[in-house]
Amino acid sequence: MSIENEALAALIRARLLQDSRIAALAIDVCSCDGHVSLVGSVDTPDQKKLTVELVRGLIGVRNVVDELQVRTVSSPAAIAAAQDDWGSV
Repeated sequence: MSIENEALAALIRARLLQDSRIAALAIDVCSCDGHVSLVGSVDTPDQKKLTVELVRGLIGVRNVVDELQVRTVSSPAAIAAAQDDWGSV
């Protein structure tokens, strides 16, 4: 990876870490000639949208490939219902 690609990826990582809404998320960043890939998991669709918007707004970013996945979190009621179903088998 070239110095320019590493510098852009480092700038993106720093920008994501500065935003408290997404700083704790594990997001991998890869950059090649201004084309940026984001891979990882976020908790909400809003976090996914925010992450992509923050990256698109940086100088040097030509394109963003969004490979972020929104985690699915079950409610306590859904977990209890699933456990009840297993108990009846």
